[in-house]
Amino acid sequence: MNQAVLKLGTFLFRVQSDYEVMGWLGSIFLVIRGIPELYIAYTSNTCSITYAFLILWALGELFSCMYTIKKVDKRNIVPLMFKYIFNFITAIVLFSYKFLGN
Repeated sequence: MNQAVLKLGTFLFRVQSDYEVMGWLGSIFLVIRGIPELYIAYTSNTCSITYAFLILWALGELFSCMYTIKKVDKRNIVPLMFKYIFNFITAIVLFSYKFLGN
């Protein structure tokens, strides 16, 4: 456990700024929010989220990703791209459970 804490501390000291740490933490929390729903969909073979929510979620992630690639400084987009890609895949997987499970 101490090795993991040491490695995490070393990583945090190497990052460029506190805002980068906040960006990573925000992205990680936004990615984690989809995991319980993925688990429920996997175990029950259905998704209880509405089609409208899933479609809007996927489109929001896709368009935000495209905007980020075009407009944001390329050195700082890794946390955002991590979130956009993971959440887009999560929305598509949940949509497939919704579509195929019902």
